[in-house]
Amino acid sequence: MRQKIAATILATVGLVTQVGVASAQVSTPLQNSDFKGPWSVVTNTQGKLCVADRHDHPIDFNSTWCSDFIGVEAVRHWQEQTGTRPVTKFKQVPRTVYIHDEHRDENHHGSHHGSHHGSHHHQTHRVYNTISYTDYEPVYTSFSKRYNIQEIQFGDRKYVYTGGEVSPELKAFLSSRPEENIWVQLITTEGETWNYEIGKNTVKAWKQIYSNSKVLPEVH
Repeated sequence: MRQKIAATILATVGLVTQVGVASAQVSTPLQNSDFKGPWSVVTNTQGKLCVADRHDHPIDFNSTWCSDFIGVEAVRHWQEQTGTRPVTKFKQVPRTVYIHDEHRDENHHGSHHGSHHGSHHHQTHRVYNTISYTDYEPVYTSFSKRYNIQEIQFGDRKYVYTGGEVSPELKAFLSSRPEENIWVQLITTEGETWNYEIGKNTVKAWKQIYSNSKVLPEVH
């Protein structure tokens, strides 16, 4: 499996080299720095210009774009049901109560030959009793997985960043982007590909960070 992934990555790098874009050998995973913002605002961090970008759906992507390196962090969070637990609950149960009321109606029946006549009336009432019962509710456990990003691909021209210094060609490409959202592809060490949308304010910041390089002409 590792050989297959390595072959795929090397084939991609080879394709990029064929179109005239310099690329380094596949390196260790790209590690994001401790720089966490403010987002999409250029700051001077340890003597270098940097901008941080964040996108949190469906995977949490944090990226740091500095004049001398690019770092990416990708983490997926999710929950799974891992069991159940008993809980005590309460509910109201209706119950009908009969009340017996013996009423003597002398006006209606009167009294004949010393006999006694009466009538029985029944009244009903609904009352509620509170009872407890045991129910079961799901138990969820939170999980997270960190993806090691070893390659970033940009645009149809397949600019590739695999770590180390940012090449002049890539700086020129980044600094010449229109001020709009842009999609890049992140390749993990496991061979997975994630699409990552970068906000237009971060793209705008690239001009300030990478504008010292000569701008390459657009390819139409």
